[in-house]
Amino acid sequence: MNSVKIFKDKNTGKKYVEMSDGVYVAVENVDKLELKECNSESFVYAHNHYVESEIKIDDIACAEYSLKDTILVPVGKRNITFVVEHISHFADHDKVYFVAKDIVGKSSMNDMEKFLDDFEEAMPEELVEKMSMAEHIIEDDDGKEFVYRRKLNLLSKANMKECDGHSGDDDILFDGLKTEADRCKNYNGLTDYWWLRSPYLGGSTGFWLVGAGGGFGSSYVASGVGGVVPCFSIIINK
Repeated sequence: MNSVKIFKDKNTGKKYVEMSDGVYVAVENVDKLELKECNSESFVYAHNHYVESEIKIDDIACAEYSLKDTILVPVGKRNITFVVEHISHFADHDKVYFVAKDIVGKSSMNDMEKFLDDFEEAMPEELVEKMSMAEHIIEDDDGKEFVYRRKLNLLSKANMKECDGHSGDDDILFDGLKTEADRCKNYNGLTDYWWLRSPYLGGSTGFWLVGAGGGFGSSYVASGVGGVVPCFSIIINK
């Protein structure tokens, strides 16, 4: 245990232990902490935030999920918690939507496409292979449609509020983001501004804004103000 570093969160007071791969695990009693070696393709699956068990990324499409279940996904040297915010049920499959629990990244994100590409590249390859392509279609004030498809996305405004001009397959109101409390996101323990996908797909202007209180707005400056909330979906065959 001498090689294990113990940290204390200055905001919550919770104690954490740093594992060899940079994963931080909350512990109640560090003296009784038992460590075991995990396969590199494993991550923590927390059912309803309190019952933890390990699941391999290869098995993610075979798991059963409920709203607000979480998965801890290694992204490079970091670990990002994603929350199940919506499940679409079909006759032969379910489509499960995962949204980052907290804000990811801050400022200097004018090139949003590159930011998302780099983020996706740092995710486990096994998980990216299982992610389904999402489609968002936005109609501007002049009636022109912008079609947006990729695996790792930012949320559309329609994912959080009933609105016109969003007609893509994945422009649906998410069950888990309907209230302002649900929409609030944190950065380093504090609520902060975060951004939805821009309706102007060729650039980073015209972003929908979710404020620190969960309310909606818009801005023509995406850099230097807030971070983003990546999301993705997977298909689970029945």
